[in-house]
Parts: sequence; structure tokens; C-alpha cells
Amino acid sequence: MQAIFAYIPVVHAGTLSFLEAHKELPLLLLDNAAAKKENAYLERDIRALDALLVRAELSAHGFHNVTVVAPQELEEATGAYESLLVPEDEILDHFLHTYIPQMQVSRINTFLRWTKQISTAEHEVPEDRIITHEQFANEMLGALAQKAQMSPDWWRQIAAALVKDGEVLAEGYNKHLPTSHALEIHGDPRSNLDAGQGPGIYTSIHAEACALAHAAKKGVATEGADLYVTTFPCPTCARSVVEAGIKRVFYEKGYSLLDAEDILRGAKVEIILVKQA
Repeated sequence: MQAIFAYIPVVHAGTLSFLEAHKELPLLLLDNAAAKKENAYLERDIRALDALLVRAELSAHGFHNVTVVAPQELEEATGAYESLLVPEDEILDHFLHTYIPQMQVSRINTFLRWTKQISTAEHEVPEDRIITHEQFANEMLGALAQKAQMSPDWWRQIAAALVKDGEVLAEGYNKHLPTSHALEIHGDPRSNLDAGQGPGIYTSIHAEACALAHAAKKGVATEGADLYVTTFPCPTCARSVVEAGIKRVFYEKGYSLLDAEDILRGAKVEIILVKQA
């Protein structure tokens, strides 16, 4: 026998589609109220409903075989099952490894929430990518990694700098507007979007846009400057980079929306991956 073990913070169309595809299986629903006492990521999921409310909503949609399970109850609750079907999610992995490490698990790639894996997915670097090990580039990105820690966004902290002739023209990091507490107040509008959907839907100003705005405020010309950024730009920022006349983009990590690459390449912006020597 098999059951589903899942963390469902909110019920949306993707949730229902996933459960409908496996409606013959009982659902063991993580009790997030109990689980957040030992997992910081659950504390940060500010939009999450109590698991009992999620169960009631699922029942209204016709899914009645749902049991809310606290972490300490996992071993007993799963005793009757040979294996579990589990959405890929680092939160679920934590409780599986902690409480039932011997359980056979089949993982499925589905979107129930913005997991760390989805948020930080990197695409393969193209074979013709220019790679540099130069000291200046590594020092710039090392400094930006520290600046990124100022970002209030716990999922993705990014910093960027505009540099010309070795001089830093402007810097910025991603932050939410109109207040850094926007996610706590209103929730995240991206929560119901899959990776790659709605790239223009967010409540933050991205690091690249922030740096460009600071340059504009200071009256500093960006034509011919280089952009150093800890994570590859999104398509929206790539368009701003092109229009600002940036000639080279130095980055350290990939990004899940690499269609921005076509925008940069089309404008003949040189893209350089920075690696430590």
C-alpha cells in the first residue's frame, strides 16, 4: 500500500490537479502548526493555512481521505504503508530523514509551493560560455555576496554593482516595496506561479534595477559599464541592462529563467561566468 505525504500551505489549482491524479491514495498532510516548532522554513511560510483548515478545504473539493500528521506521529501513521509518494520539497525531506528514514519513498516533481529547489534551479551553462578567474571579478562578487545579506528576501538574496574603469558607479540589492515587510503583510503574489511563469510579477525591486536606479539618481552614465551580479539576471532586468548600455555582465550563479540570455546575446552584451581560481 502507498500513501501521499505532503506539505500543502494553500490549496490552488496545482494542488487539486496533483491530488486528482493520485486520488486513489490516502493523503498524510503535514501538521505545519506542530512542525514549525522545529523547522524555520515553516515559520517563514506566512501565507500558510493551518493543516486542519487545508483538510477542510480539500474535503469540500471531494478529497476526504486526508489525515493531519504531526512529525512525532509519522512513524505510527505510516506503519501500514509500504511506501510514500512525496512531492520534492526540502521541508518534507527533513521530516522523512528525521522520523522515518527507513521508509521507501517515491518522489514526484510537482508544484505545490515555491520550494528552495524550484527557486534556485540552475540551467546548464552553455558550452561557449566565457569563464573568468580574474581576481577583480572574484573580489567584486565576494563583496556583493556580503551586500546581498542585506536583502529581506529569505528565498533569494542578490546584489549587483555597476563598474566602469575599475570604479564602482552604483550598487543595489533586491528588496520589497513599498516596505521590506510587504511579504508578511500581503503574501507573495508568486506563490501560485510555476517556475518561468509571470516573470514580471513580483513585489520587489531586483538588484540590477536597484543599482541602475541609484546610478540614475546620482546622474551617473551607465553606457559602456559592466554589471556584476551574484545571480544571473531575470528577463525583465536583462531588458533594463540592454537599454542602459551595459557592455558586459559578470555573474556567479545560474538562474531558473535563462531566457534572459537571448535578450542579452541579441544586444551583443558579453556574458561572463566568474569562477574562483
